[in-house]
Amino acid sequence: MGMTAAKTILDRRHGGGSEADTTAPAPGSSPTGPARRRLATILCLGAYLALGFVANLPVWLHGPSTVTICGGCGDNGQEVWFLASAAHAVANGSNPLVTNWINFPWGANLMDNTAMPLAGLVGAPITLLFGPVLAYTVLFTAAFAGSAAAAFFALRRYVSWIPAAFAGGLLYGFSPYMVGQGLGHLFLLLAVLPPLMLICLDEIVVRRQRRWWLAGGALGVLAACQMLVSTELLAIFTLMAVIGLAVVALARRDSLGSAGRYVGAALATALVVFAVISAFPLYTMVFGPDHIAGPIHPVKVLAGLSTDLLGVVAPDGNQHFSFGFAATTTAWVHFTSGKGVPVPDLGENGGYIGLPLLALLLAGGYRFRRDRLVRFAAVMAVIALVFSMGATLNVAGHSLGVPLPFRLLTKLPLLQDEVPSRYSVAMWLFIALLAAAVLDRAWQHWTAFSQREVSLGRPLRQRRKAKLAAGAIAGTWAVLVVVSLIPSWPYPWSSDAVPAWFTSPAVHEVPYGSTLVTYPMARSPYTYPDVWQAVAGMWYRTPAGQGVFAHPGRSATETVFDGCLFDGQAPPLTPKILRKMRKDLRTFDVSTVVVPSTVPFAACGASVMDVVLGRQPVHQYGASVWTRVPSLLALETGQAAPSAAKPGRT
Repeated sequence: MGMTAAKTILDRRHGGGSEADTTAPAPGSSPTGPARRRLATILCLGAYLALGFVANLPVWLHGPSTVTICGGCGDNGQEVWFLASAAHAVANGSNPLVTNWINFPWGANLMDNTAMPLAGLVGAPITLLFGPVLAYTVLFTAAFAGSAAAAFFALRRYVSWIPAAFAGGLLYGFSPYMVGQGLGHLFLLLAVLPPLMLICLDEIVVRRQRRWWLAGGALGVLAACQMLVSTELLAIFTLMAVIGLAVVALARRDSLGSAGRYVGAALATALVVFAVISAFPLYTMVFGPDHIAGPIHPVKVLAGLSTDLLGVVAPDGNQHFSFGFAATTTAWVHFTSGKGVPVPDLGENGGYIGLPLLALLLAGGYRFRRDRLVRFAAVMAVIALVFSMGATLNVAGHSLGVPLPFRLLTKLPLLQDEVPSRYSVAMWLFIALLAAAVLDRAWQHWTAFSQREVSLGRPLRQRRKAKLAAGAIAGTWAVLVVVSLIPSWPYPWSSDAVPAWFTSPAVHEVPYGSTLVTYPMARSPYTYPDVWQAVAGMWYRTPAGQGVFAHPGRSATETVFDGCLFDGQAPPLTPKILRKMRKDLRTFDVSTVVVPSTVPFAACGASVMDVVLGRQPVHQYGASVWTRVPSLLALETGQAAPSAAKPGRT
């Protein structure tokens, strides 16, 4: 991806088709002083950071260590747990890539999950000092600002006008893709590294000012780091790089030989460095303990998570101004439930571009069509868009049956689980490159035109009118682009509502590392117990949890608890069910059972455990607690169970 984009700027075309040195200032403009450039850069980065805070402002205002999007529901709660798990591994010197503190006793292979271990290690100091919720909040804010900043620095290598690079950074760091993933996918929101890889590849392919082993080594390190944040993003940008390289090689086949040895050596170095750093994580993912064999999700479940062709211009629920389209367009991107029901997924709607920006890109692309960078960025953006459309073409929520290139990926090992719509992250990086190049070229032409008008002695009034007209057109267009892309912020936020027991001294009365069962047990869609365990400092293990597991069996205890949670009453506790539940508790080596009074139908869950353990609980910090569970189970051995006990609604 970076290599190919960098390769295309060897020759930059300006008005009249003349070639220009990429390092030269714009025609007719005076070089900006270093101090002014530094100040402009600081202002740009400050604006990105401010917008990053705006994205999550309610959380910062109401308690960044206790408040998250939707109170830690679903994937948000899972990612809080991942951050806590990584920090726990650091503090205890254990392997951060596998764990049995969830889904005990079998455990989980975190490399097969979206655990983003590198992000967890970076956030570990915050997690250990202030808790995983604050670490999540900080990383969430930094993801927006950092991704935009990384794109800004990458684009500064290709454009001389700082506002053009700033606009490109905005388009990448705050794109509809980023806004959508902000609903719950921190591992996909942390898109900082791809633009940095672009910088390394620019050094390798275009500038070649540094030693090949240094540039290649830096690229290999960045690629390995990306794998430890999101293997899916690494796969996406690797594929786009291969395609882009093929495009450039075809376009410049007569001039590639002179740089071939340097480029080949640098890329080989990158591959070796990546392999060395990634060897253990890759081995863990493919062959490690409790690894997943085969695809994690069936292809048919993910097929609907693809960009709709009409959705490119029709806004959805991620935009503040949806003009009444949101109710319809949001449903166009969906996953398929186990019962075959399409479920809208707003977080994956990243392919929306909007008419104003699309018009700008088309007009600018046509105007500067002789510019190789513009042509390349446009071609790659279209290719990424096509991949984001999935295996078949969809228009207005209906499949036309037209096969698309993504269908090939569904046949390849390790790529079968890719979500098509996520290729929009690559589309937005190339859109940022294209927009920055168009704005930069337009500014250079306007500067040259203005100076030519002065040299020709045009009256001041005419020059002012021309500036006013140009400014009005540019300003109106900019406003339309901004209005069409304004995110639907703030995100839905609420307190994590962690029951008091999990932040009380009572937690540390539980033997460290022993197994604790909560009502309810953590599982989608009710995943809040993952947050409870994380906030409690990973003091105990749990037999449940949200994730993908090699041994994902649902226990009888969990099934009975689900009856309380979703139906308001447990199924009949027959002697057979009670034997199974007691066997569960022995298999899980449970020491403690906790039923917080604040969760739905807590009395039902407590009544179930009264019957299973044959003893009333101790009430601590708003929770019903059974301790020394093994001894209670021993007392129950051989006793007759109550016949068909059926705790009811509260």
